[in-house]
Amino acid sequence: RYYHLVVLCKNDMGRININRLISESGKPENFYYKPRIDFDLLCKYKEGLLITSACMAGEISRYILTDYEKAKSIAQKYRSVFGEDYYLEIQAHNDEEQIIINKKTVELSRELNIPIVVTCDAHYVYESDKKYQNKYAFGGSYKEDGEAYTDCFVQSEAEVRERLTYLPADIVDEAINNTDVIAGKC
Repeated sequence: RYYHLVVLCKNDMGRININRLISESGKPENFYYKPRIDFDLLCKYKEGLLITSACMAGEISRYILTDYEKAKSIAQKYRSVFGEDYYLEIQAHNDEEQIIINKKTVELSRELNIPIVVTCDAHYVYESDKKYQNKYAFGGSYKEDGEAYTDCFVQSEAEVRERLTYLPADIVDEAINNTDVIAGKC
């Protein structure tokens, strides 16, 4: 089983380590249909990296729906390695499963004191481009489990806020503010 994870570089060492991870992911012992890395390899090259828990195909999101304690354990594991450079991600998509994941992720964030960040799983630039995404990306090919392609365009802050009205405003403010915090670290 594999999961998505967002790995950003904060500095030159982070860039070097992302390049190392990319190189390692393509080696025969790590490659299985796609290049992959595991947690141990990520830890080996952690210096200069910032991690977010990713989209609905991320490990936290997958477990948060079925085994909250397992999701909690995974979040604690990442936090113990990456400290203040680990964020739980919520996403601004009008998908029923995403809404459940977002609410539980906020709960997990509060319980473990791990900051949240709001992102958009942008697969195309404009909302009107969805028809092309579906036609070209999935035309007779493979779509990963758990990925939602609803609202997957680059959203403005107003559009993000509009999609997250079911969360308290202070939570949304914090998550949006953390996008700036992350940008400042990188």
